[in-house]
Amino acid sequence: MCASDSADGESKRMRFAHLELRTPAQKANDLCEQARRWLGRGEFGRVVTLCDEALAQVEDCAEAFRLRAVALHRSGDSSEGLRYFERYIGLVTPSADAWLQQGEILLALGDLSRAEKSFASALSIDPDSCEAKLRRARVLLAKGDFGDALPLFSEIADQRPEETSAWVGKGVCLGERGEQAAAVGCYDRALAIDPKNADALYNRAATLAELSRWQEAAACYGSLLELRPRDVEALVGKAEALLGMKDHEGGLQVSKAALGIDGGNADAWETKAVATAALGRLDESLEACRKGFAAGSESERLAKLQDRIEDLHSRLVAPVEAAYEKARRALPAAEQALRTAAEQLSSAESAASFRRKDIQSKPPWHYAPEGCLAWAAGVAIWFFLMLVIGVPMSHAHSAGMSALMLFGLPLLSWIVVKVGIGALLQSIAAGKSESDLSQLGRKVQRAESEEEQVRAQVTDLEHRLAQARDQFKTTRVEADG
Repeated sequence: MCASDSADGESKRMRFAHLELRTPAQKANDLCEQARRWLGRGEFGRVVTLCDEALAQVEDCAEAFRLRAVALHRSGDSSEGLRYFERYIGLVTPSADAWLQQGEILLALGDLSRAEKSFASALSIDPDSCEAKLRRARVLLAKGDFGDALPLFSEIADQRPEETSAWVGKGVCLGERGEQAAAVGCYDRALAIDPKNADALYNRAATLAELSRWQEAAACYGSLLELRPRDVEALVGKAEALLGMKDHEGGLQVSKAALGIDGGNADAWETKAVATAALGRLDESLEACRKGFAAGSESERLAKLQDRIEDLHSRLVAPVEAAYEKARRALPAAEQALRTAAEQLSSAESAASFRRKDIQSKPPWHYAPEGCLAWAAGVAIWFFLMLVIGVPMSHAHSAGMSALMLFGLPLLSWIVVKVGIGALLQSIAAGKSESDLSQLGRKVQRAESEEEQVRAQVTDLEHRLAQARDQFKTTRVEADG
């Protein structure tokens, strides 16, 4: 072994010996120092690991609990972070910064009451702390306690005039107290410091709208939308401002843009309903009203607008629509009645034509009851002729004449029946068929007349309905407010 190798070995033994002489508290402090450096770099996983190693050295290492809590909170696990921070608070006398950190964790968890108490504790230790005042004021603002928040924001604005959030918070509190003009002044101060402050722009625009300073509000919303083009609330606010300026077409286009981003936004459906109603597009407005309520709107203005449009529809369109539907439903029945009558007439005409030919081609006694009547008439005439002519002549003349009379009289009877009564009976039979045809013809004419009346009624009502709908669609309705 050479001398240099021996020297290196001795140096390593001395280093390890030095490390072995360090106490667990010193090792924990070193690990916490490394954790602080990694926390500044955003390496929260490493911070947690180093803190666990420090706690393995000293189980009540307060700084390890604090660093681990902050790392967990910043990584998104605020609930677990709060648990470790409370362990830290229990081991030390908390500083103002410690209370501020705990308040931030509680804010992330939505526990406004405990967060406000933490910030109040920070102020009790350091009454001049602007950070503690600002955070407590924000919590009070979130809780709706504007009376207590306003003095804090005013103090911060006096202490730190360049703090934009103080001016914005003060403006919100003044606006809630009904001092809109003073609130606008606070927002102007904030925007003079930071012209692109989104909170200041939004609140200023909303307050200007409350003051009915529509043109200024629309311009302010426009500036905000340059920063946040897809901000639906800003789009809806600008639409309201344009509607206030009576720029209904502009309001409609901005409302459509908002709905293109969020189709379930009830406020955007409301502004669209108001715009289309004012433009005389009531069908679209009514649909927008219904979609607004489906999206969860509880707006009284929207409800009144819908009622007004539906009332107008019930007076202008609904009666004509009902009459038209009734006539339209009656038309198929009239058409069917006409077809049935026409078919009956056609069938009767065919039957009558056949009957006429049959009557002309056959003796009348082939038809009952006309045939029976013809036979009875023939027999009656034969007996009559025999009694009146045949019997006297048979006594007065020869046997040959008697035979002639006996055979000639039936022939004469036949001729009388055939020529006279037969023709009469045939005429009666044919006349009956013609009478039936005439009745069916009148029935067809009545059906045709009724069908024409119903069709004319449908056409007239269709025209009137179109006029009523056009009048309804083009009627302009102004929403309240």
